[in-house]
Amino acid sequence: IGIFDGLSIGKSYTVKDFQFKLEEKSKLSPEEELAKFLTSLQHVKSALDKERHAIYGQKEREEILLAHITILEDPFLMEETRQSIAKGYTAAFAFSSAVRRAIEVLKNTGNEILRSRIADFIDLETRILTDLTGKNYGLPKFKEDTIIIIKELLSHHLKELNNHVTGIVMAEGSALSHVSIMLKTLGMPTIIGAGPAALEIKDGQDIILDSKLGVVTVNPADIEEVKQKAQAIKINRKKNLLHAFEAAKTTDGTEITVSGNIGTIDQAKQSAEQGAQGIGLVRTEFLFANTKQAPSEQEQYEIYQKIVDLQKKIDLDIIIV
Repeated sequence: IGIFDGLSIGKSYTVKDFQFKLEEKSKLSPEEELAKFLTSLQHVKSALDKERHAIYGQKEREEILLAHITILEDPFLMEETRQSIAKGYTAAFAFSSAVRRAIEVLKNTGNEILRSRIADFIDLETRILTDLTGKNYGLPKFKEDTIIIIKELLSHHLKELNNHVTGIVMAEGSALSHVSIMLKTLGMPTIIGAGPAALEIKDGQDIILDSKLGVVTVNPADIEEVKQKAQAIKINRKKNLLHAFEAAKTTDGTEITVSGNIGTIDQAKQSAEQGAQGIGLVRTEFLFANTKQAPSEQEQYEIYQKIVDLQKKIDLDIIIV
């Protein structure tokens, strides 16, 4: 499944899957092990909060990080971890076991949106275990024109991507996951659900990734021809943007109003920059997502005003229904 319509060409790099090797039984007292866990929990929360402030204004990424902080405060996770530690298990094993039980609950819901949050739990498990064990399984520094092949990209991987990465292929993943949403926002050609065979692709192979068609081609014979096609697409997009603010008309002269469909301030800005003549729909639920309490009337007003101000000389009313 392609989650962003794009064409990318590059060399393959397969990220090997890893598993933490955890000791089950602790040599420390439950009190000492619990203190270790709570310290690690605070480290990760602080790191998430720091990342959130570092990307101030990138609303979608901020909301994802805030959601992760909220998950770390989940009563089920905390109680399961505490109970296991009290039985003599290590903090790492206890938290990992709690995450696995939470994942099973999500799998059994049959709800695709809830199932798509499994990656968030795995991401946080990785962060906590990294802090507790001191072992870091981060991504390498990628060479120019790299197409990453991975079992599933996690949220904490996003900050490790550089501009040398031109595409991503995931063996698993969900189109509704936070990572998929972010990759679409970033305009990264990505294919998810490619299956385990994708992980067998050797490093350094020529790859054509067509996320619009959902096709990955390894060592194609016509790669030079495709490179020219990809370059033509880039040039065409730039040309189209030059006409973004012209009136949209059909061949018989009928004028069409093109409006944005937005859920964040970032999308409102992007909509205006790409020539939208206004906002057709503001998905107001974004104001209430991943927050412990509803925003005040004044806070809502200020956010809506920012959306209006971004529309550049367009008279715009937001009607809340």
